[in-house]
Amino acid sequence: MICTYRRPECLETTLATLAAQTASRQEYTVLIVDNADSAITREQAQRYGYGYVVEARTGLSHARNRGWQEAQTPWVLYLDDDIKAPKELLAAFLERLHTAAYAALGGHYTHWFIQPPPAWLRKYYGPEGRKLMETEELSELPVGSYLSGGIMAVRRNVLEEIGGYGSELGMQGSKMGHGEEDHLQDRMRQRGYRIYYDPALTMEHLVQPYKYTLSTQVRQAYSYGRATAALSHDSPLTLGRLWYRWLQITVVSLPLNLLRLLAKPGYVWQHTLLDTVNKYAYAYGRYIGPPSKPSDS
Repeated sequence: MICTYRRPECLETTLATLAAQTASRQEYTVLIVDNADSAITREQAQRYGYGYVVEARTGLSHARNRGWQEAQTPWVLYLDDDIKAPKELLAAFLERLHTAAYAALGGHYTHWFIQPPPAWLRKYYGPEGRKLMETEELSELPVGSYLSGGIMAVRRNVLEEIGGYGSELGMQGSKMGHGEEDHLQDRMRQRGYRIYYDPALTMEHLVQPYKYTLSTQVRQAYSYGRATAALSHDSPLTLGRLWYRWLQITVVSLPLNLLRLLAKPGYVWQHTLLDTVNKYAYAYGRYIGPPSKPSDS
């Protein structure tokens, strides 16, 4: 399942790597959920022989929900539309899912760049990517840790039972948003479902060029703060707690980051700025909170 919104160039790379998979096409189907009703995307799906459906309601959660509702398979594997999938990825997922005693399974991603990023950015998008646990084996993911929604398989009947993704969270077209996949996993755990992580399941995820700017990194931190406030295990900061958190950042984090700038090789002024300002932005996002609290139904 691939949800996409006006990114045909990225999608083409993704579809090409899926077409090169070692798994037999008889063992899986690919469905593209187009959140923009694009003629180019429709043509891409037809050319690769993949399923295609339009979800008119803008938002990644709407698209993901439309996907599992259209699916005819017991498992739904969500992949982002800007990835490079190793040729063994689907075969590895299929092998794990055939005997799965869990409700969701995911892996981790490394990064790739469509054009050279500024040197300072590589601190935040290193070659190891986002590993969720220090393990080399298939393991249950502990409470408080979450699979990435861009490389995650979920049982379709579980999605149906809990009502899928909350539409209040996540990307809304080109508008930044986060938290919908964490919220989904919280609700799964509340019902006693187990979530597993396999570090052998990997893909390369594109660091979009719009993330190359300092302002986007700060806006992303703010968005993460709003998403955190939306989750059931956290709440928006009060004004008093916000000011207290900002004081901590000013008194503790800012001097430490300035010291790193002076003493740590490779730590440049952009790191000092982001490692400080992102904390202010994240806290402010938690204070503002989400537009509406997502439903736990």
